[in-house]
Amino acid sequence: MIRAIFLAIFLIFSVLTSAQLSPPQSSHRFGVVDQGSQRIVEMEFVNKGDRETRLLTSNFPREYDVVFSTKTILPGETLVIRVKLNPVRKGNVKDEVLLYFTDQLDPVRLRFEGKVNHVDPSSNTPCPKFNEEQDCCDDWQFQVELRDAQTLEVLPKSRFRIIQQGIVQRDVLTNKKGQYAEEVPISYYYLIGSEEGYFSADTAMYINRRNSNLTLYLEPKEMEEVEEELLAVEENEEQENPAVEEDVREEKTNDDWSITIDQNEAAEQPTAVGNEETEISQLEEQVEDAEDVFEGELPLALYRTNNIVFLIDVSQSMAQGGKLEILKASMYRLIEALRPGDRVSIMSYAGETKVLLESCSGADKEKMIEVIKALSAGGMTAGAKGFRSAYAKLRTSWLAEGNNQVIVVSDGAFRKADNEIIKKTVRKEQRRGAITTLVAVKSTDYAEKTLRVIADEGKGSLVELEEYDRDTEALLNEIKKQSLRR
Repeated sequence: MIRAIFLAIFLIFSVLTSAQLSPPQSSHRFGVVDQGSQRIVEMEFVNKGDRETRLLTSNFPREYDVVFSTKTILPGETLVIRVKLNPVRKGNVKDEVLLYFTDQLDPVRLRFEGKVNHVDPSSNTPCPKFNEEQDCCDDWQFQVELRDAQTLEVLPKSRFRIIQQGIVQRDVLTNKKGQYAEEVPISYYYLIGSEEGYFSADTAMYINRRNSNLTLYLEPKEMEEVEEELLAVEENEEQENPAVEEDVREEKTNDDWSITIDQNEAAEQPTAVGNEETEISQLEEQVEDAEDVFEGELPLALYRTNNIVFLIDVSQSMAQGGKLEILKASMYRLIEALRPGDRVSIMSYAGETKVLLESCSGADKEKMIEVIKALSAGGMTAGAKGFRSAYAKLRTSWLAEGNNQVIVVSDGAFRKADNEIIKKTVRKEQRRGAITTLVAVKSTDYAEKTLRVIADEGKGSLVELEEYDRDTEALLNEIKKQSLRR
């Protein structure tokens, strides 16, 4: 009996002393998980003992996909474990995993930490295997094809753009077969195909090895629409380059009097302004040579200083159809024109309201661009609380002689329970001098009607963002309209 006890103790001691399998570090960080993050870590286990060992089991949670280079580790050999995090919810990650080996009584403990800010189920692909290294994060061929939506014929030499964070990454032409192929990193992109005589086609998608082919079908325009576009281009060219005419004088008489009319002088007389864009254009010409004009697109003699608060809907629906890409492009364009005296705050709302950027100078362009690039969508829309927070933020930087404006961005109508509260709040703040503009991003007709009513209450506009090319100037034009000195 005593002999058996000593034998057991000896065996246990032998196992413990030969337990030479441990990772160089037990804590692993995924960092901040945003859109396009890699989310993969690797760890090595070297068998420093004199006997073979095997991995028996592990208890990785379901959000982890794991591959092992081997399950049996001979003396001197290495086990590599590759772990990919496939999050299903936002928030902090803090997990402990236990690995059990045949040569050790106690498990090896590993800790994984990170902060998930973005969740995209389409990116939750399996962890790449060791014989498929290219699946991890390396590039591969992404291929797009552009076709006529009616005849299905390919469209050679057509324009194709790859856009990310509102910035054009590639602007190319398809080949003779209507195709374009390139190695593209894993990420989420907004893609646009266009061709003269056709309506543009766009989509937003997460591109990876399993999702690397795309066909865009472009609808041809009717001949009348093409002719109207050509006519509009010709009219714009004529306005930009007016023909120089000789002085034409017409004499008009009757029995009692006569008058000489100089047609050129008549053209210079003030006329009724048909629309706000014409008014802005005329006033810009008037102050072109003023001494106090700021060298830029918002001359001080023409436009008041701006105090702007952006309240941006980041609910899940804003992640679809390139909505955030169009918004970001329009915001970048506005930032280009802002002056040092202008103030900008950026807030987001979905389930809750967050301040992304405290009021900063229009000169802090890099700071604003960084915040805009980081915008991502997820959650439910809840608007009333966001409006109140935005007006409170606006008052902290109020400009007595400036344009104090809240710009609310959304792709849909607000909840019915919030509508009346929002309209009441907007009316109240309008009486205090705040302008409220609503930006509808690829919204339905119903949503636009609802948003327009709110914009009317706030004496602002309904700005529609539908197309990447056409609407890039939309926010800048709205600021010009509201800050115009009259």
